[in-house]
Amino acid sequence: MRIRNAVAVTAAAVMTAGGLVLAGSGAASADTVGYKPDRTLADDEFAPSVALEIADDGTVYALRHDGWQLDVFGPQADGKKAKPVRKLQYPITEAATDIALDGRGRLYILDPHGPTTGTSKVTVLRPGGKGPVLRRLVVPGEWTRLGVSAAGHVAVAGASAVRVYAPGAAGSTTPSQVLAGSGARLPEEVSDVALTSDGRLWVADEAKLLVYARGATGETAPAATVAGSRTGLSWVNNLDVDAKNRVYVEDSHVDAIKAFSSTSYGNVAPIRTLSYDGAYPVSWALLAVNARGDMVTKRTESTLGIYRTLFPTRPSVVRSVRVSGKAAAKKRTVRWKRPA
Repeated sequence: MRIRNAVAVTAAAVMTAGGLVLAGSGAASADTVGYKPDRTLADDEFAPSVALEIADDGTVYALRHDGWQLDVFGPQADGKKAKPVRKLQYPITEAATDIALDGRGRLYILDPHGPTTGTSKVTVLRPGGKGPVLRRLVVPGEWTRLGVSAAGHVAVAGASAVRVYAPGAAGSTTPSQVLAGSGARLPEEVSDVALTSDGRLWVADEAKLLVYARGATGETAPAATVAGSRTGLSWVNNLDVDAKNRVYVEDSHVDAIKAFSSTSYGNVAPIRTLSYDGAYPVSWALLAVNARGDMVTKRTESTLGIYRTLFPTRPSVVRSVRVSGKAAAKKRTVRWKRPA
């Protein structure tokens, strides 16, 4: 029996559920994919999301209304008419600026308005934002960006400084790390911060990423940077990591999401890039990634997009299979559409 694919593909290309993987391809910078979101959610153009998160089961968190409301969407929520399963408001959130999840799905909310003047607070809730508050962490100063490791380490970032707290930290406990001072080379305003499971701290600084060694504190300089022409970075607003410590950045100037290895530094190309494929560009964008690498991002001014991982473990099935010719024929033709 002769089998012929009606769609021409090369032997070096395999379509997967997450996009086009170039088998045996050379430069990682060539590994750019473009595909539509698996789901979309409506965003409010007049009170848009200021931060996003996505849990491992696909639950989406959208911090809206200048941080005064946190909407929780179920893992199957899709389309303009999808409604939040839960809305968290004051006093849980008070002009919050960022949200994050740990490896157990617990929700962390950063408010730059703490219980007393000159403090900020991190409120910790159960997965889905359910039930009473688990604990609150009070941080001296005003902090606007939040990163939480899978183990529950908490990093808060603000003006030229980053504080890191141990898992379970509550009240006015002392941080385990405080990066500050000219020697630390932190930007005047940290765009975002993330923690990999090996304890390294990643900081977004416009067109570069700063990498600090585990336990770095005081005026310790970055152990490494990711910057240069091969990175393609121009303006990083958002930073996140998956369970394999791949580092994802939202580069709003080029309208793309880039994923980098957490162990390769310098002027290196991303290991995978997701192009927004003609989506209407916005002046600012958002990004969050779960353990598998599924992403939620700001797709248009009024739409959030939930994308499948850039690193699928298996291809999707072929589609629209059709067989022509009689069953007893010596030659029959099979036609199909390539995997999504």
